[in-house]
Amino acid sequence: LKAKLLSVLIGQILATIVFVGLSSVVASQLPKLGEAIGNAFFRDDNKAKLSSTVSQFASTSADAVKRSTSNAQPDFGKLLICLLIDAIGTSSELIPFVGEATDVVWAPIAALGLRSLYGSNVVFGLELVEEILPFTDIIPLATICWYIESFTPDGDLAKALGIGSFGPNMNTGNIIDTSGVDELQQNGGRSLKDADPRK
Repeated sequence: LKAKLLSVLIGQILATIVFVGLSSVVASQLPKLGEAIGNAFFRDDNKAKLSSTVSQFASTSADAVKRSTSNAQPDFGKLLICLLIDAIGTSSELIPFVGEATDVVWAPIAALGLRSLYGSNVVFGLELVEEILPFTDIIPLATICWYIESFTPDGDLAKALGIGSFGPNMNTGNIIDTSGVDELQQNGGRSLKDADPRK
């Protein structure tokens, strides 16, 4: 049993490394893909414009990734929790057919755990679906979210997932917007709309 759990943990770490490698390869190929699409669909006079736009986008994206990773302070405690969530979810695959039944119990627990870690309902929904669907437990969603939040918090994936710079705790420090409460307290319980400017 220890060997199986160790192999699951190693598998999760390797899956994360492969994901990081593949995403960096895909990101490096974006300019070539843009050029190929431009050659296929646009006339010669637009090719120069498209090429400069794609190059500018690629360099801007690379600069944004460099900026976001240069100041990154990864939370390794959160990584350990994510690896644990993924390992428990994947370990259900060790027992055929019975493991899928345990996913019904583990799915909401894992999804709530990720929501409390990231504050994102999108991540909650993805984890719930990933754990309930058969044979998808191998996807290390929690660890992928940790990587995105730690190293590309300003990226499109972070925006789509609602984590990193787009997470609920990044803008105000609160999950609930309390700016209206402060306004009411300053005006004696009246909103600014009701306040008389002559007083």
